[in-house]
Order: sequence, then structure tokens, then C-alpha cells
Amino acid sequence: VIVGATGFSNPEDDEGGAFVFHSGSLRADTEVNPGHIGAWFNPITAGQGQLIDIEPDSQFMFLAWFAYTEDDSGNPNQQHWLTAEGSYSGYRATLPIYETLGGKFDDLQPVNSTIIGTLELSFNDCVSGQASYSIDSWGATGTFPLVRAIPGSENVCLGHLASDYSGLFANDGWDGAWYDPETAGQGFLIDVHPNPNADDFIFIAWFTYGETNASGQRWLTAEGPMNGAQATIDVYETTGGSFDDPTTVNSEQIGTMNIEFKNCNRASLTYELTNESLSGSIDIVRVIPGTEALCEELSGMN
Repeated sequence: VIVGATGFSNPEDDEGGAFVFHSGSLRADTEVNPGHIGAWFNPITAGQGQLIDIEPDSQFMFLAWFAYTEDDSGNPNQQHWLTAEGSYSGYRATLPIYETLGGKFDDLQPVNSTIIGTLELSFNDCVSGQASYSIDSWGATGTFPLVRAIPGSENVCLGHLASDYSGLFANDGWDGAWYDPETAGQGFLIDVHPNPNADDFIFIAWFTYGETNASGQRWLTAEGPMNGAQATIDVYETTGGSFDDPTTVNSEQIGTMNIEFKNCNRASLTYELTNESLSGSIDIVRVIPGTEALCEELSGMN
């Protein structure tokens, strides 16, 4: 089990770090496929959400869920993230939910992952679905709708691809889970949206750890325009929410990040969190082998 990130925003929204609802073209006969990779959220609980990665040959799904502790918990309204992974079939997936604790920010300190519940996902089409969860150790259950976080990112799922993808530039195939193998237990989920009508856009959710929460967990998000295979974007920290609840959140820019994709399997990332005097560089690779296939296809490599 690896990874994490969070706090969504819409590239058409001027205020970073907040989810925005959008509508899109529907296709009711679409089963789970690589076009479902990317950022999803419930518009009612803006400021938290899910990022999904899919490997179609083995029908494997990985999901990172960035959220918060509950209002009535022992440590309320703190950042908290979960992961879920396993097989899918047809329109649906039933996945065990993991809680991963014990890590340290951008450090190889070992972590411990425990199954704490079950998540059921189903998709209506390329832009909407629903999720139901049961987290036994929290006594929490619920159901909520899912929609795309980034308008237009359903293009691969709908089969709407650019006619010329010759070369490595903003590529839907970069979407998915990435990490540094030396710091397994934390990582990044990426959603790239090539946009013929505006700047290409990238959203990154970073699942990691910190020292201010009782759990030690922390998640950050970064977003902004791309320039070819690289982007220099703002990093946000979103706080104050409550698990699966419409409590208002606060998003604050806390630094910057640069990411450059070297190929379909490798990227380099640098970050600077100004207020905390934290900076560093991370070489990242795919979490799930085989998920580079779409990128290679869109880049004209196969």
C-alpha cells in the first residue's frame, strides 16, 4: 500500500484548493477503464475527495482518499488520508480501505498499514458515480456521489483523443499514482488535463506526513498550468474539514512545486514550503506497473 495527496480544485476556478462541480457529456454504457483515472469528489463536501488509478490488464484499482477526522472524534477536524486497492469488474469495485501511519515527511521512515473498512465504487458513466463506505474502527458508514474534479478530463473515457500525440507533451496518460520507492508509504496522485482551448492543466495530490496532527498524517495539493512536460505550480494546504461532512474548509498557499516528466514512467519533482523552510527534490516513478501503457500510446510509442 502506498501514497497519497489531496484537496481538489477546478482549473476554471480562480481560488485554489477548493472543489467545484461541473457537468459533462454522459455515456451510460461505459465500464471501468483507464479513462476513469484521475480526481473525483463529492460537490457537497468540497475540500476533500478521491484520486483513482487503474491498470486494465489485471483489472486493478488504487484509490487515495484525502479527508479529515470527524467533528466528534478525539482529535477533530484534522487532515487524514486513506487508501483503497483491489480488483474491479464491470462498473464496480469493492476494495479494502487501509490506514497508513507512522511515516515522516519526505523521509524513508517505515510505515504501518492496517485494513479498517470497505469501500464500494460504481460508475454511471464517464463523469459520475457513487461511493459507499464502512469503516469499522470508526463506526462510520455512508454513501455519496462522485463527479470529476477537472472539467473535460473525461475525454479519454469518452474516446475523444487528440489526433496527433507524437511526442512527450501534456498527456492524459501521466494520470495516476506516483512515488519514490525509498519513501514507500507516501506519494503523489496526478491528474493532467491537456486543454486545446486554454492552458494545459495539472493537479497533484501529495499524501505524506507531518508533526502537527495526532495521526502524523498530512496531505497537500498543487495545481496550475503546464508548459509541455513540466509545470511550476502553487502548493496548498487545506484544513478544518470533517470526514464526509460539508464543514467549510480553509485553503492556504504554502509554497511552490516544479514537476518535469522525463518519460511515461519517470518524473522529477522539487518543492519549497516557504513558511516551514522545507525544500527538497524527489525522483518519482509509477506505483502500479503497466499503467504507463496509455501514456505510451498517446505519445506514439506503440
